[in-house]
Amino acid sequence: MNYELLNTNESEDTGPDSLEDLVKALAEARRDLEVSKVVAETHKTTLEQGAAFKELQIQNDRVRADQGKASLLLVQVKQAALQQYELIGEKQMRGCTAGEYKTLEYDEAEAIAWAIEHKHKKLLNLNKTAFKKAAGGLELEFVNEEKEIRVKVYKDLSIFLEAE
Repeated sequence: MNYELLNTNESEDTGPDSLEDLVKALAEARRDLEVSKVVAETHKTTLEQGAAFKELQIQNDRVRADQGKASLLLVQVKQAALQQYELIGEKQMRGCTAGEYKTLEYDEAEAIAWAIEHKHKKLLNLNKTAFKKAAGGLELEFVNEEKEIRVKVYKDLSIFLEAE
C-alpha cells in the first residue's frame, strides 16, 4: 500500500485528513507490517533449511576451529622460540624473532614531582612515552626497570607452505 502522510491541519473529523482517516491508515500500515514480518520469517526459515545456509554454517564452524588451532599454535611457537632463545641466545629464528625489552614501572605522582623539580616542561603532562625515554637512561630510585623477553612471529609465513 502506498502511504502518504495525511494533512492534519483540517479541524473537522469528517474531512479527508480526519482522525478516522489517520486511524484507518495506521490500521492498514500495521496490517501490512504483520504481513511483511510473516513473509520475512518464511524466507528466513526457507533459507535456514536450504543447503547453502547449512554449508555456510559448516564453513563458519571450520573458521572457528581453524582460528582456535592457529591461536593455540601461535602460543606454542612463541613458547618454543622463547625456550630456544633462553637456551642458546638465538634472536633470529625461522618464522620469528626474540629479543629482550626493557619495561619501566613507576609511580606517576613521583614522576611528575621529579619532572617539576628538574624543570622538564615536556614531561609535566606525563607523556608516558617521553618520560620512559628520559627515565630509561637515568637511575631514578622510584623507577624500577624490568626486562622482558618477547617473541614476534612473522605475519607472512608463506615460505613454509612452498615446500608442500
